Amino acid sequence: MGLLALILIIPPWYFAGKFVAEKLAPDSSRELRDAISLAVGLGLLSYAIMFIGYLGGFNPLVFWILLIVPFLLSLPAIIKEFRQLPARIEMWREDFRSPADRCLWLSILLLAISALINCGNAAIGWDAAVYHYAFPKILLHEGRLIDFPQNPFSYYPMLAEMLFTLGLALGKEFLAGAMTWLYLFPLFFGLVSIGNSFGNKRIGLFAIILFFGSPLTMDMPFSGLVDLPFLVYCTLAVAYFLESKSKIDLRKTVLIGILIGLASATKHLGILFLIAFVPILFIYLCIKYKSFWKPFVFAWLIVFIALIVPMPWYLRSWIATGDPMFPFLKDLFNLVNATRGSFSIDSFAHTTYPKTVTGFLGYLWYLTFVYTDLRPWFWAINPAYLAFLPVAIILLFLPKSTNGLKHDSTVLLIFLALTTLLINFILSPSFPRYLFPTWICLSILSAWTLHQIYIRWRYIGRFLLPVALILPFLIVLSMGIRRNIEVIPQYFSSRAKVAAIERGFPGYGTFVWSNENLDDSSVIISTDPKVYYLDMEAIIATPGIESHILIPWDSPPSEILANWREIGATHLILDTTLLSIKHGFGIAFFSAILGDRDTVWLDIHNTREGSVEFGIRDILTDEEFYHMSHLGQLPVVWDDDIDRHLLTRERMELFQSWGRDYKMAETILKFIEAGIIDEKFRSGPGGGLRVYSINLPEYDEISLPELPDVTRFCVPFDDFPVQDL
Repeated sequence: MGLLALILIIPPWYFAGKFVAEKLAPDSSRELRDAISLAVGLGLLSYAIMFIGYLGGFNPLVFWILLIVPFLLSLPAIIKEFRQLPARIEMWREDFRSPADRCLWLSILLLAISALINCGNAAIGWDAAVYHYAFPKILLHEGRLIDFPQNPFSYYPMLAEMLFTLGLALGKEFLAGAMTWLYLFPLFFGLVSIGNSFGNKRIGLFAIILFFGSPLTMDMPFSGLVDLPFLVYCTLAVAYFLESKSKIDLRKTVLIGILIGLASATKHLGILFLIAFVPILFIYLCIKYKSFWKPFVFAWLIVFIALIVPMPWYLRSWIATGDPMFPFLKDLFNLVNATRGSFSIDSFAHTTYPKTVTGFLGYLWYLTFVYTDLRPWFWAINPAYLAFLPVAIILLFLPKSTNGLKHDSTVLLIFLALTTLLINFILSPSFPRYLFPTWICLSILSAWTLHQIYIRWRYIGRFLLPVALILPFLIVLSMGIRRNIEVIPQYFSSRAKVAAIERGFPGYGTFVWSNENLDDSSVIISTDPKVYYLDMEAIIATPGIESHILIPWDSPPSEILANWREIGATHLILDTTLLSIKHGFGIAFFSAILGDRDTVWLDIHNTREGSVEFGIRDILTDEEFYHMSHLGQLPVVWDDDIDRHLLTRERMELFQSWGRDYKMAETILKFIEAGIIDEKFRSGPGGGLRVYSINLPEYDEISLPELPDVTRFCVPFDDFPVQDL
């Protein structure tokens, strides 16, 4: 059924988008017009779903009507398009005659097929299980678009989530993943059109291969992330500007504004892209037209339209929370009472990477090789960007080649890449996937550089093409195909699906138990935010991202109990790792050991003994402790040579900044000792997730037990030489 729904979606909404594209971009290249048509059409479908949601029509029957009726109405256009298909295929064959070009297209086709198969994978990614799929599941349960303060992410712009809602209703995770997979084709054609604006479509093919040579992009088309739709709208805005910059007018300005607006309706990062893109466009047009007012009007028109398009989502957030970009502007809007929870921009903007001039100069290197969320990969983004960006700048100062490549487009992309990199460096956390517009610009620049090298120094180019272009892509593609082998059994066996979920989410058994033993009358507080697998509503209470209907964990226990009584809380799902050395007591535990020293050597066994007696109980085994220290999740660094931990003040101060975790651990353990919460079920390694019933006392002011002194449990090893990290 999911595949049938996918077939019904594409034609009518492609033609709906094509109507907009032909009105606003009548003279664009056919590749770019096709890309804009499908991307804008999917945006229109999302807004149609949003409208249906406000009318209370979230059910499979309405969704089938939404697909079938437009499909039938578009049949004449579909038949006409099919008659023209042979001629279009022949034109493509003329454009890409060489075997090398066809091999590139074959590789891209294999990528798309592999990604489509992987759409059936279990939803185990953090973002998907926390809100990208979790919120649409709640909407389907309610049958309408609602405010859901229990999940703080539910006030994000939801263009992609509306498509996920349709997908989950008609084809479960497969169709939900396929809704983002569809955006691959606008991305492919958009990059080909950018290559065209450089004078050679092959540059676009190179850019596709380079972009998907990053492990970071491997899961993007199918894993419940919304980065691909966001990226496509940004890419098409850049592509259309590069193609029409010599003859820009009012209609083209409107279309650029619509595309950036759709990006902002997908992710808040669209606003940052707007901030980066519009000044570059304005300065370029001022130089080109030798005028101020015409570019000024164009720039402000783009800003106005880019803010109007996502306005339904930002107004929804503003009305519900008082912050149009909740939670990122709550300090600006002084929303202390309206949003009493601790969920704030600090939770996201915190990074261990230094925000300095020298830090920015090394930022690209850090994101490429040092970023660790993708282990065991040796790189997160394609290392070719590091190599080719300086070469691209050098090539600008060499005599122009004879094939008519446009250097002003190269300059624009360099400035756009550096500007988006700088803005995200200042305002966003150091997550490489938040910088996809930067990586697209660098992919195009790297492709242009490769092409220039091949033209100028053919022997060097013949060596670089397979090494820098093909090899990283084939490695990433092979990993996608390897995942196909793991995913295919999930299409035919529910047991294989459950096994995949349990591998990626050890606490799954706790949610299964909750689904079987609790009901909709239960008011559940969950410190594990992956609530997609709960069949009932839950209030997210993870420290730092708790719902704003909860008070922060660093509040006095009596106020927490009063808050729980106010919302009628009946059960607590507790992620016990939040009580571990990584989070709660580890902060006080290691701080007491460190004292006023800068570095201390620790023995793992004494450290473990002290952590158990201190009240962390048996959460972490020695092996888990060892691996967490290796992954940088503890305020200690493991030294393999002497089999010891090195505790440093620098890392201690970093972990102390996460003080809510410590207060939560302290409060929870006091509640356990006082009998306020009573364990009902546990699952996963070391207890994993546990379900507690909440037994609220008659009075909030109760006598809670004191926790023991930590310093007597651990023996520091000062006889080892202290080393600076």
